[in-house]
Amino acid sequence: MRSPSPAGDADPTFSFRTRQGLLNQLSEREFDLLVVGGGITGAAIAHLAARRGLRVALVEKGDFASGTSSRSSRLIHGGLRYLQHGQVGIVYHSLREQLVLAQTAPHLVRRQSFLLPVYRGSPVPPWMISLLVAVYHGLRPRRSGLAYEHLTPGATLRREGLLRQDGLLGALLYHEFATHDARLVLETVLAARAEGAATLNYIGLVDFLVGGGRVVGGVLRDQLTRQVVDVRAKAVVNAAGPWSDALVRTLDPKRHRLRLTKGVHIILPHHRLPLSVGVNLFSPRDGRAFMARPAGNLVFVGPTETDYEDDPAAVTAEPVDRDYLLQTINAYFPAARISSADVVGMTAGLRPLYDRPGRAAGEVSRSYEIVWGPEGLLSVLGGKLTLHRLAAQEAVRFLEPRFGHGPMSPNGAAPLLPGGRWDQPAEWIAVQLRASGVTPETIEHLMVTYGGRSAALPEMLRDHPEWGEPLVPGLPHIWAEIPFAREWEMAVQPEDYLLRRSDLALMAAAAGRALPETIGPLWESLSGRVPVRQST
Repeated sequence: MRSPSPAGDADPTFSFRTRQGLLNQLSEREFDLLVVGGGITGAAIAHLAARRGLRVALVEKGDFASGTSSRSSRLIHGGLRYLQHGQVGIVYHSLREQLVLAQTAPHLVRRQSFLLPVYRGSPVPPWMISLLVAVYHGLRPRRSGLAYEHLTPGATLRREGLLRQDGLLGALLYHEFATHDARLVLETVLAARAEGAATLNYIGLVDFLVGGGRVVGGVLRDQLTRQVVDVRAKAVVNAAGPWSDALVRTLDPKRHRLRLTKGVHIILPHHRLPLSVGVNLFSPRDGRAFMARPAGNLVFVGPTETDYEDDPAAVTAEPVDRDYLLQTINAYFPAARISSADVVGMTAGLRPLYDRPGRAAGEVSRSYEIVWGPEGLLSVLGGKLTLHRLAAQEAVRFLEPRFGHGPMSPNGAAPLLPGGRWDQPAEWIAVQLRASGVTPETIEHLMVTYGGRSAALPEMLRDHPEWGEPLVPGLPHIWAEIPFAREWEMAVQPEDYLLRRSDLALMAAAAGRALPETIGPLWESLSGRVPVRQST
């Protein structure tokens, strides 16, 4: 019995070998819509537009999700702290989107519990914390079945014994949803591909094509081969995140709409901060709220929020950002004695916020702003990971008049993302993987990571049993994931797999293990060429 293709019906593979054919499609076809930007917003717009019958091209100058969309807190969250700034609408919609995404990608979007400890002398008074959580849960859909609890100090410490006891008044236990941000983007791209969209990474926009006073396409360059193609489309959407203003200024040099704020996370080994649940924290320096969240053998801490005015491509996490987060960690978990030497990774992403002057960075709304720009370019600005589907719906509504007909919305619920579909029962896939000799920990890892798409792996392991060996001793990742990333997930170079399609680089560092040197040779043998880094 052959396993089903994990890529959907549109194309049996989504690999390096299909890139040239997809690139040829860009120049040979006229599209209804060209989407520039392969983060979560661009991917969602491409998916929805293709699902509604439009001929869509999606291009990303780096790897999919290589910008802001792979540097988030990895939460599909309602935004409890947004209530402090009166952003009730965002919280209302976000709490509903949590449930939708948990249904469309159940392997990737999963419930995670959080503690919000309350201390005497906290920057946010205990009465306000209780009020915010009560309002937050009052906004939840009743069907969520999620409730919150007030915990005594003793019950709080039984939940999380590392917390500082001095001044502890108790805690609130509530629930959010966690995800793997880059993989959520990737599966949305795969869903767009399955609907017929031409989706390509490492393809940069050189210039817009303008005719009759409006944008009618773009000049694109393949960052790998340097091939340049003209792509024509009835409409173009700018979903380039922090680079959105730069794109618009190629048409109107004076245009400026975005306020960029930098968000930094530090990543710690779980054995150094062995949390059992997520914990909400308030900085003793300025009262800013952020979180510490366990994920596998890692703990993510952050994000910071500071204004940023330099080149988006140059954003980095600085020692001052790291030290700010460590100060709070050690204030809440003094016995852990976390130092900079414990940090195994740092990420820095930019929030592309649509802003009006006069507000602090943390007060700027995370809502999307969709605007027509010069020559009819549609820009989708601002937003957050949780609300990407709503941004896509609004953007497509803006575009409907351009295509000469009314609403294109299909009936029915949001479709499952590719990994959320189980064409073979999960139990059958697990049995096949077990017969291939992989461990129970690896089976769980594969099924959580790839969902129903993991059905392709047993066949790969039958042909290449050596690919069932672990990539790094003690971690669940296996060698078969390398060719899987190459053949079905358009991974162009090793870091696409190591940093975005998986967390292997970080998890190996947290385990004190080196990555195998033979990843490179296997990669080259699969592609038939040496991987090429993105040109700047």
